[in-house]
Amino acid sequence: METQTIQIHDVDFERVVDAFVSVYRPSYEYINTNGTVRTYITEQYYFRVKSDLSITVIFDFIRQEVNIIVSGGSSGLLGVTWGAERNMLKKLVDFFTT
Repeated sequence: METQTIQIHDVDFERVVDAFVSVYRPSYEYINTNGTVRTYITEQYYFRVKSDLSITVIFDFIRQEVNIIVSGGSSGLLGVTWGAERNMLKKLVDFFTT
């Protein structure tokens, strides 16, 4: 499992969430009662290692931060991820920081 928290400032946080949902098309969404925390879960298949990654992204509107959790990826060839978790985490960090 790979994780990272990113602080997002001076940007419309709602637009960041909308961009993520548009690009990654999560299969699950949870929004708490007052809308201050949104959780999205999606899955990414890596053909080269025949493995799935679970991607959980938690948007905290009060702290203006994004928490990314990437897990799985070791069910493919010989149970080796070949860096799939790390690569997806880097891809998501780049998405939120550019």
